[in-house]
Amino acid sequence: MSESDRRPSFGGRLILITGASAGIGRAAALAFAREGARVVALARRMDRMRDLVAEAGGIPPRIVAIEGTLRTVRRWSAPPGGF
Repeated sequence: MSESDRRPSFGGRLILITGASAGIGRAAALAFAREGARVVALARRMDRMRDLVAEAGGIPPRIVAIEGTLRTVRRWSAPPGGF
């Protein structure tokens, strides 16, 4: 069995990465995008996020950047009355 047979496929998956403007978050976003996932990248530094989206490339883009924090996402997705 080859290594590619053992690796999970991320094609068609949607992945949310927080802290995606630098470090491990940035590396993870690029790695998932290279493996075919659609990535929602969340971070506070939009200047760095633009570079990330450009580096990932693709038409349509493999990475969509959102400025904010995980707390912002929780506010967007919290049902009435909270969790």
